Amino acid sequence: MKKNNRFSLRLTILIGLLLGSAPAFAQTDLDQSLDTLAARIVTVMEENAGPDSGAEKKRIAILDFLDLQGNVTSLGRFVAEELTTRFFLTKRFDVIERQLLNKVLDELKLSASGVVDASSAQELGNILGVTAVVSGTLSELTATVRVNARVIATSTGMIVAAASVELPKDDSVSQLLATVVTLAEGFQPATGLELPGSAEETSVSSPPAGIPLEPPRIQQEQELKNRIEQALENRNYRRAFSLCQEALATNPDFAFARAALGYVYLQFQPPNEEQALNSLEEAVNQSEYPLENGFAHYLLGRLYSQQGRRVEARLALEKAIRRYQAIGPLRSIDSWYDQAVQRCSEMYQEEIKTCWERQDYQQALFLSQQVIERFNPAFAHTAKAYSLLQIGPGYASEAINALLDALQLSADPTGDGWTYYLLGWAYQEVGATEQARERLEEALTRSQQVLRLTPPEWYDDCLRLLHEIYGEKRKVLLEEERYAEAIDFIKQTLAYVPGDADTYVALGYSYLMTGEDPDRAIEALEEANRKKVELTTPAWSQYLLGWAYQERERHGSAVEALGEALRQEDETGSAPQEWIPDCRRRLEESYTQLFLLFRQRGGNNSYYLMLAEECVQLLPEFAIGYAVKGYCLAELNPQRDKEALACLEQAQALKEDPTGDGWIYYAFGRVYQQKGEKQLALEYLEEALIRGTEAKLTPQRSYWYRQCDTLFKKLSKQRRMALGLSVSMDSWTEDPYLMVELGSEKGWPFQSFSGFKVRTGLSTTAWLGEAGGEVAWEGDLFAPTETVGWYILLGGGIYGLISIPESSSGFDYGFYFNFGTGLRLYLGKANRFSLAIGSDYRHYFHRGSAVAFGVTLGLPSQ
Repeated sequence: MKKNNRFSLRLTILIGLLLGSAPAFAQTDLDQSLDTLAARIVTVMEENAGPDSGAEKKRIAILDFLDLQGNVTSLGRFVAEELTTRFFLTKRFDVIERQLLNKVLDELKLSASGVVDASSAQELGNILGVTAVVSGTLSELTATVRVNARVIATSTGMIVAAASVELPKDDSVSQLLATVVTLAEGFQPATGLELPGSAEETSVSSPPAGIPLEPPRIQQEQELKNRIEQALENRNYRRAFSLCQEALATNPDFAFARAALGYVYLQFQPPNEEQALNSLEEAVNQSEYPLENGFAHYLLGRLYSQQGRRVEARLALEKAIRRYQAIGPLRSIDSWYDQAVQRCSEMYQEEIKTCWERQDYQQALFLSQQVIERFNPAFAHTAKAYSLLQIGPGYASEAINALLDALQLSADPTGDGWTYYLLGWAYQEVGATEQARERLEEALTRSQQVLRLTPPEWYDDCLRLLHEIYGEKRKVLLEEERYAEAIDFIKQTLAYVPGDADTYVALGYSYLMTGEDPDRAIEALEEANRKKVELTTPAWSQYLLGWAYQERERHGSAVEALGEALRQEDETGSAPQEWIPDCRRRLEESYTQLFLLFRQRGGNNSYYLMLAEECVQLLPEFAIGYAVKGYCLAELNPQRDKEALACLEQAQALKEDPTGDGWIYYAFGRVYQQKGEKQLALEYLEEALIRGTEAKLTPQRSYWYRQCDTLFKKLSKQRRMALGLSVSMDSWTEDPYLMVELGSEKGWPFQSFSGFKVRTGLSTTAWLGEAGGEVAWEGDLFAPTETVGWYILLGGGIYGLISIPESSSGFDYGFYFNFGTGLRLYLGKANRFSLAIGSDYRHYFHRGSAVAFGVTLGLPSQ
């Protein structure tokens, strides 16, 4: 069971090393062999460490591998470098950097054989803090090279692990095995690198002047350089890493290889940024441009930026850019230049924005000019212009030139229209209003095309500038009474500056002045009044809205708006405006129309009382308002009749007949009727009816006239005593005879009446007496004079007849029926006298019939 567990552990470690120890690219046989060697060493170390060793990383050092003659060859150094990489990538070990190891070996004065005994191993452990040292040998065979590796514990000097593997002996391996590294080259101390815990730096030793490098070495470095570049172009970063290690093993001062190694570190997953930074810094210390075109400085700039070292990052990027501009691209795939320019520009932008935040516009201007001189980006011209405008309006012309330069380089340098806003601002400063308007509108358009939750900071100021420009143009158009042009212009401005209340006021006014559909004016003015906080002349806006409502015959809304206009103007306490008289006139017209509707159709007395009270407050000389107030007071509360009469009298004092149709007399009659003064009520009602008739009113068309007529008739129901004399002829008497009648009647002149009458008369043969009732209908013969009328009556009753003694008959009685018609003349105004002239036909059942012609005088009984 224990063996199975160990086998599983070994297999897991091996798979982890093979899958996770390097980036995913194709492996060669050499790579696979080295992977196997590393896996075996790790497995044996894990087994020997035991289950209690813990999960802490072990710190180790890896020495160059020797051949059987004790020499350090390029292959031995290559194997050591490869194992260093593989052990590091397992993330189970902290591996001492090769240059540091060389320095310590040199200080310990160990031989080039690389053999480490127990004492030297312990010394290495003490100095470097390592727990183990990895060393080994190379044995050349016929078709392979056997690599034997061992791990020595620094605490005991004992071998704690060992493993071997055979490498395929191809041409490259044979060449590396044949190259022997001398002691001076192999263990030369690292240069240009600050050791951990040390503040001292060593400098690169240059060859003595006049002593050229050996041609074979130059040729070898060029060959390695070509191979490294080929690996990088093929994105074979494992191969590139090995080649860089090989090159640096041969020559630690090979700046190109060290810079390429730094680049390869950044291609690992995850990238080893610390090793990359160390390699690149050492490379640029060894050679100013180790990759010739400034790419190394670009990489350094990126790394510095990620660490927050902003100034160093910008300087490195600028150096990369200048180098690239000086020598041009070395290959078509050098796309890093644009990225360098962009990142450097961004860093400049951040610095410039920092200056703006502390309002140091002079420094911002200096930085902007510096960027322009170095690589001339569009944003720098924009930043320069903004700084100039903030310094003072006197620099507006220079700012315009800078902004035009920016727009030549880019259609929109900032991507949100800010450049156009600045250009509009600058044009506004120099008085070029039309150009300013066009640029500011373009700024708003571009800003709205950018998807963002909130508008940019400059957006409100852009709107403000446009408000000013639009306001001046509107003012000119309105003063010159070019209202149609004003409408077109304002419609265009609303596409850019929606929500400007004064703009809607001007639009509504222009609609009113052109006489177009008042609904458009109402829509514009209502929108303006919804934003009344923004209005500069709210009273004027209300006046225009009331005017528009009046044009649309919406008089209720009109009186609200016009009244509000007068109240707001009174609150300002300023001198009366030119529009005030017209506002009062329009308010009177609308009140007149509302009260006319009230008279014609009736309405809610409470509402019209409120309306009338507001009316007399706003228009103290408006008689109709007082009249309506008095009438509504009387209708709502008869106990306030004195107040009602006072209002009506005030109205009549201002104008005898305010409405011109006699309505005020009806109001008086209504009040007096409620007070119980019937005679006065009838007089006023009669006057109201007369004036209404003169105004061609009819009960069918006018509510108040119909009410007045009804009330008059109700109050004018008359009771009269009737005295009459008639000449009668009947069927049983040969000669006519006189009859006297006495009775009473009640009713309404020219409408109807009813009554009771007693008649008596003496003929030559008998004495006749009658008692009965009558119902009559009247009409105005010469309407509407109500003086002479016609009537038709029906009646009936009982009769009694006593024969004169000489006649043969005695006493007789029975029923009769009568029908009559004629004319009636009325005199007076209220309780009127009447004189009727007419004829009457009477039929006596079982007796005969009679016809009478006579006159009847009606005497008022009230």
